[in-house]
Amino acid sequence: MTELPVTDVPIYEKYELEDNDSIEFEIAGLFYRKKNEIRQAALLEVGDYVYFEQDTDNKYDDYAVKILTAEDYHIGFVPMEFSEKVHNMINSGDDFSGIVISTNNDSRKIPNIFIKIYLDN
Repeated sequence: MTELPVTDVPIYEKYELEDNDSIEFEIAGLFYRKKNEIRQAALLEVGDYVYFEQDTDNKYDDYAVKILTAEDYHIGFVPMEFSEKVHNMINSGDDFSGIVISTNNDSRKIPNIFIKIYLDN
């Protein structure tokens, strides 16, 4: 897969399903995370894995899914338009992975980080 050209991607653009096996999107809510979590997010590089955990106490989204670094820092959420699908993937025990496909962490205090979720076959 070719890396997304970050300079050509509007900050709030979200991605539709590419096919039945993957979803691509920008991490939501990073701006609202604690400073140490934002710093950890800024350390992510293309190819790093991220992990997912349901947020059952989220008052804004019944299907909220947290995005975590390998070091267990909560860096944001799956965007609402994909949260129900990812929430259901977790519930069904689907084997899937999340990987950083693009980031501009070198030029902003709050980086734009794009993730691809794909089914492990």
